Amino acid sequence: QNLLTQEGYHYLDFLTFNLLNQTKLLSTALAVYLLLGIRQSALQMLSLGLLVWGAFLLTTDKDAGDSDAAQAVRLWYGVLPVLLASACSGVAGGLCQRALQR
Repeated sequence: QNLLTQEGYHYLDFLTFNLLNQTKLLSTALAVYLLLGIRQSALQMLSLGLLVWGAFLLTTDKDAGDSDAAQAVRLWYGVLPVLLASACSGVAGGLCQRALQR
């Protein structure tokens, strides 16, 4: 997880990295729902949706100076590793909560 985060950090600007890194909240909520059956409130779901929407907007924003090859590198070596690390963090958080509630 830390290796993926560090890899993504090198290819993303600060704002994009931080917002993508916050998607671990979404993966944690999903893991808790799947593992424990605990649902989120409507306001929490709205907040998670806004987080995903913001992350989507930042990752699809094509900078005028970037070529298609640079965009592909940013996606494969920046965005995807950070999202995968966030997913791993969310699953780990869900598993820890499950273990603590038993």
